[in-house]
Amino acid sequence: MEKKFDLIAPEKLKDVLLTKTALDTGQPKEIVEKVISFQFRDVLRMLREVKEVEITGLGKFLMSNSKLRKKIGDVERVMDHLKMGLDKGMAVDGTLLTPEDMVSWKTKLDNSNEVLTYLKSRL
Repeated sequence: MEKKFDLIAPEKLKDVLLTKTALDTGQPKEIVEKVISFQFRDVLRMLREVKEVEITGLGKFLMSNSKLRKKIGDVERVMDHLKMGLDKGMAVDGTLLTPEDMVSWKTKLDNSNEVLTYLKSRL
C-alpha cells in the first residue's frame, strides 16, 4: 500500500522528498540529498528572475514582505541550530552526530545560507 504525504508543512517538504526518493530508488540518502539540494538551489537561482514559481503537483509559491521577514528569521534560527550542533557534534536532544549526520548537517547549513542570501535579496 502506498503511503500518502498530504498537507505537508513547507519546511518538511524537502525532507519528505528526500526520504521518499531514497526509498523509491534504493539510492543512499546522502546521494539523494545532494541531488535534491542541487534542484532546490537551481529553483532559487531561477526565482531571482521571476516573482512566483509554480511546481507541478506542489502549487504556486508567492511571498509577501512580512512572510519574507518571518522566513528570514526562521532560516537564521535553523542555521544557528545547525552551527551549534556541528560545533558540539550533537543534536539538541543530546544525540551524538555520526559522520554521515555531520556531512548532512553541513550540506543543510550551506543550503540554508544560500536560501538566506536569496531571501534577503528579495526584501
